[in-house]
Amino acid sequence: MGGFVVEAAWGAEARHVWGSFTTTFDHTATDDRARNIRLAAKRLDGRVVPPGRVFSFNEAAGNGYGTASTLVDGKRFDAEGGGLCQVSTTLYNAVLLAGLGIVERSPHSGPVAYAEPGLDAAVSPEEGTDFKFRNQTKHPVLIDARVDGNRLFVTIHGREPLQRKVALSQLREGGRITSVRTISDATGEIRREVLSIDRIPARPETRPETR
Repeated sequence: MGGFVVEAAWGAEARHVWGSFTTTFDHTATDDRARNIRLAAKRLDGRVVPPGRVFSFNEAAGNGYGTASTLVDGKRFDAEGGGLCQVSTTLYNAVLLAGLGIVERSPHSGPVAYAEPGLDAAVSPEEGTDFKFRNQTKHPVLIDARVDGNRLFVTIHGREPLQRKVALSQLREGGRITSVRTISDATGEIRREVLSIDRIPARPETRPETR
């Protein structure tokens, strides 16, 4: 899963957008959250995932992050890597819209400020949670990740145009939310897949989880 390197020459040819997603964050925060987001985005940017390979967020993001406020099981504390879950979540949504395969994804224990329930992707090397996706297509894909002010952008690029349409939908029933992805190809064939069935977290009195 490791070993994905920047391919500058190839990346110049990857002009077609397969999937893109944007989230916002407080870039003026006094803790290391904003720095962590910028660093993780920098480490993701320019990486190429060859056909058939599985990409691990934790392996790509690496170590060396500062501490920032994190909420776990209703309790808030400072932890190393606060902010990485926002980067993994932004990548997750871009990957979903690109129609790539999801190998591993975990929900947060509470609501997050930057994504709807069911569309987040929690990561924690300490707890053994990672976000992984597979490039099941016949073409390499390029990850473009960057920060502009208070916005984090992640885009999946391909050398060829995306030959399918992707739509995401959610169904809330009781205390659970079902996330579904619908993919239609050029022939009109439609495939629907249930991405996840998550518990809808209760809104805490304190501010939402932001890791």
